Amino acid sequence: MTARSDFNGVISDWLDEQAGRGAPDYLDDVLSRTTRTRQRPAWSSLERWLPVQTTLRLAPVPRLAWLLVVVALIAALGVAVLAVGSRHRQLPPPFGLARNGAVLYGGSDGDIHKLDPATGATSTLVAGASGDSVPWLSPDGTRFLFLRDSVPNADTGGKAATIMVADDDGSNVRALTGQLENIQEATWSHDGSRVAVSADIAGQAALQIFSVDGNSAPLVVDTGGLTTLYLAFVPGDRELTFHGTKGNVAGLFAVGTDGRGLRTIVPNGVTDFGVLSPDGTKLAYQVYEGTVGAVRVVEVATGRDVTPAFDPPTGGGVVDDRPAWSPDGSRLLFARYHGTAAYRLAVMEAIGGRVAEIGPTRTVTVADYAQFSPDGTSVMAYFDSDKSTWLLDPTGATPDRQLPSSIAARAAWQRLAVAP
Repeated sequence: MTARSDFNGVISDWLDEQAGRGAPDYLDDVLSRTTRTRQRPAWSSLERWLPVQTTLRLAPVPRLAWLLVVVALIAALGVAVLAVGSRHRQLPPPFGLARNGAVLYGGSDGDIHKLDPATGATSTLVAGASGDSVPWLSPDGTRFLFLRDSVPNADTGGKAATIMVADDDGSNVRALTGQLENIQEATWSHDGSRVAVSADIAGQAALQIFSVDGNSAPLVVDTGGLTTLYLAFVPGDRELTFHGTKGNVAGLFAVGTDGRGLRTIVPNGVTDFGVLSPDGTKLAYQVYEGTVGAVRVVEVATGRDVTPAFDPPTGGGVVDDRPAWSPDGSRLLFARYHGTAAYRLAVMEAIGGRVAEIGPTRTVTVADYAQFSPDGTSVMAYFDSDKSTWLLDPTGATPDRQLPSSIAARAAWQRLAVAP
C-alpha cells in the first residue's frame, strides 16, 4: 500500500496499493490512471543515577569543611534532579529535521515489523491472525496507526478496514475506529491527540476527526460535499488542508479543525496531490493538461502561485509528478518522466534550481511512494513494479541500498529527538 501524502500529508499513497497492477506503455495513459493517487513521521537512553555517598564522621569537622560538604550535597541534589528528568523520553519537534529512528513496515506475512536501517536488524511489533498493514507514525515517533483486515475497493482504490493505534514498541494495541468503508487517507495532528480520516459514512464521502484517547465522539467536518485527499494538519492544529473534488471541481481547500470555516485556496485545475510544506505555509501539487505535466506551489494563506523555476524545466516530453517536501522544507522530491511510463525520482532546492535525478529507473504504478528520512540525508522509495524498497542519496553521490524484500508496501520512518 502507499500513503497519499500524508496516513500524512507528506506522501503517495498507502491506501491505493491494490488499485491496479501493471502499467500502460504511454505517459498520458499512466498519468490518467494515477490521477488522484496519493504519494505520500524518540528514543533516548536513560542516564544512570550518579552514586552519592556520605560518610559519618565522629571527629569534629572544621567550619570550612562543613561548608564544602553542604555545597557538595546541593550539587549532588541538582545532579539527581537532572538524572530523574533524563529518564523521561526526549521527543522531537512535530516537524523539521529530526534524528533517524526505526523503519516500520507491513510485512508480506500480514504483521507489523521494525527495521534498524543502520544495522539491518529486524523485529516484529504486532503479530497474530489479523492482517495488519501500512503503519504510519505520529509526528513525535511514539505511536503508530495501521490498518487491520483491510479489503480493497476496486472502484475507488480505498479500503474497508479498522484503523488501529499502538505504541512504537508494539504495545497497547487498540482500535481507534470501528470498521470504516472506503478509507482514502488518515493523518496525525502535530500534537498527536487527533487523527483526521477520509472515509465514507452511509455511502457518502466524509471527513472525520477522531480523538486518539477515545474520550469524545468523532467530529464530522463540513467539507461542502467535497471528497477529500492529501489531508494535513497545519502547524498549530487549528486547520486542515486537503485536495477536494466534487463533480468537475478539483481544487485545494482548508477547513477549521472545529469542523467549520471551509475556504478555497486553489478553486480548480488541480490534477493531483496537495502536499503541505512542513511549516504549513505552502502546498505543492500537480497539474496535467494532456501534454504538459508540472509541479506547482502555492501559498496556503493567499493561494498565490510561488512555483520555483525547474532546471531543466518541464515540457518537451518532460513531466513532473508526485511532489513531497524534505522535513525542513528546503527541498522538493518528485517523479520526473521523459516521455514514457518510466521515471526516476528527482530532487531540487525548494527555491528553484538544478534538478538532480536519483535512484533506479522504474515503471510507475499507483502504489509507488517516496519520502525523505527524518534527518533529510536519505530518500526511502518503494517501487511497486518489482516490490522493492531502497535508500537513496538525494545528492546521488553514494550508491543506492536495497532494503529487505519482505517490506510489502510503503514503510514509515520514525522521528527521534536530536541527541544533546
